[in-house]
Amino acid sequence: MALRTKLSALAVTAAVGGTLGLAASPASAAANHWGEGLGTGYSNSRQADAEVSGALVTSDVYWNGYRVGVDGYVGDTKADGLGAVAQVGYRYWNGSSWKWTTRNLAKASGGQGDHNGHKVHSLVKVKDLVVRACTANSGGLVNCSAWK
Repeated sequence: MALRTKLSALAVTAAVGGTLGLAASPASAAANHWGEGLGTGYSNSRQADAEVSGALVTSDVYWNGYRVGVDGYVGDTKADGLGAVAQVGYRYWNGSSWKWTTRNLAKASGGQGDHNGHKVHSLVKVKDLVVRACTANSGGLVNCSAWK
């Protein structure tokens, strides 16, 4: 089953089961690299979908030059006591050089069927953005997919 179809099924399951819940940690809280909302004026786009046992991420990545927007969802797909995290990795311009970093854009930690959306835009120059799905507990990330 395609990842986007799986996420649609997950959303229906969550809505019927009433398990929607925990809000995502805003990406904008991390070093002010990301602002809420997708932004506009992008001339390029790609899909970046990732899955690891227990977590599913679907993302549309938009960019124009070094301006980037990400629109997507993260879903918890397994009753294993772990949550799901949508994580991005990218290079950002710090004023003198390109530095690699990662940020968690959204999480779903209300149990199997929980999901959350994320729409963010870069506040700094960004390049080489990649996306992955991770499972997590209170101690941090447990298992992650390959970067997409």
